[in-house]
Amino acid sequence: MEKVSDIYGKIADNTPLVPLTNLYSSGEFNQIFVVYLDHTPSKYLSSENPELQLLEIIPSEELGGLFEGTTNFKRSKIEHLIRLGYKDTVKIMKDNKRYPVSSYWFE
Repeated sequence: MEKVSDIYGKIADNTPLVPLTNLYSSGEFNQIFVVYLDHTPSKYLSSENPELQLLEIIPSEELGGLFEGTTNFKRSKIEHLIRLGYKDTVKIMKDNKRYPVSSYWFE
């Protein structure tokens, strides 16, 4: 039996592009939306294929550490993060001339 080690995504590759880029070669899609969970990512992703577009969504503010962010399940925090994610996504979509499925996006 082969020994397999699991590594927590925050330590290693928590945004694995290789499986998606392999699917890209089959013609399934030409865009990948990458959502970062860090206001200042330590590394940015890139595609070696110029035809594959990466649209990166980066939070406009710090989301909080372990206790104030990841494990904070207060209703107010959750609602704030939902609004922040929506606002940041709409801004990136507009800035990159991506058009919404619904006018609700820009309300």
